[in-house]
Amino acid sequence: ASHYVLLEMYLVESGATTTAVIDTLLAAAERGVRIYIIFDGVGSRQLNHADRGRLQHPHIELAYYHPVRPSTIRNWLVRDHRKLLLVDGHVGFSGGMGFSDGIDTGTEQPSPWHDTVVQFKGSVVNDWQMMFAAHWQDITHIKLHLDAQPAHAGGNGHVRLVASQPARLNPIYGHLRQRAGLASRCLWIATAYFLPSWRLRRAIRAAAARGVDVRLLLPGTITDHPAVRYASQRFYAGLLDAGARIYEYQPTFQHAKVTLVDDWVSIGSSNFDRWSMARNLEVNLEVEQPDFSADVAAMFDSDFANSVEITLDNWAQRPLLQRWKERAWGVLESWLDK
Repeated sequence: ASHYVLLEMYLVESGATTTAVIDTLLAAAERGVRIYIIFDGVGSRQLNHADRGRLQHPHIELAYYHPVRPSTIRNWLVRDHRKLLLVDGHVGFSGGMGFSDGIDTGTEQPSPWHDTVVQFKGSVVNDWQMMFAAHWQDITHIKLHLDAQPAHAGGNGHVRLVASQPARLNPIYGHLRQRAGLASRCLWIATAYFLPSWRLRRAIRAAAARGVDVRLLLPGTITDHPAVRYASQRFYAGLLDAGARIYEYQPTFQHAKVTLVDDWVSIGSSNFDRWSMARNLEVNLEVEQPDFSADVAAMFDSDFANSVEITLDNWAQRPLLQRWKERAWGVLESWLDK
């Protein structure tokens, strides 16, 4: 970075990983780089006072989205779940990442979380900057002035930003349902938390009924929210019966958020659960480019090979306790959603 850095993050916990991030930000600030940071008030609650103090620098400005206070209780359930890093208006990064030693071990050992991040360049970076600047002004009531940078030449295809706001129609899911309705070859979805709306389930079942190769890549027994996994499993039978294929990832916690529909890809922060659909700030990058979709398909194939496929026959033989957990957590999830 030589001019400015824009950073927006949900999960930020003190530890070796976050120390390395702060060290890098401070080094950039010492070079005169302007740094603007938005942390979610709940996701950053494990960021200790010492680390917050280190970020007090003349070239660093830090804002918190919906900090947890008794006077703001109505906002506690509305979170900034976006994860993005934009540098000098030239390059951006987004995906399911977080700053936590539980995600990045800082060693040669594999991460306990399986995730995906996309790097992007070109004129679309300016769109992400505009989104960040508008969000910054909403939080701080200060207008952020950033220069639009010349666009880099891109590949053949279309790339765009899609963002969602709480209590509004969610374009991320609207685009997915639309694409699912047009799918002719494949509809592959990877998500950490699968609690889809009935409209999305209907779109998935309809695609499978048309003969589209429908596959879901979901967490196995390694997950940070076992209750959510049980609640999501109550949908398995209906989807399998419609012809969808379901894979549970085995080596680590499957946290990637990626959708592939023919040559269209959506990667970003958004899970396929009702919380992300209605209550969180989310952002995805949509890419329609054959070479990129081929790379994503190869990534999916590798992940499927490291997963256990759930078939309708073996799912019908699951034990009674499993069925009880699905029902119990499913009822609770539906009640919380209402």
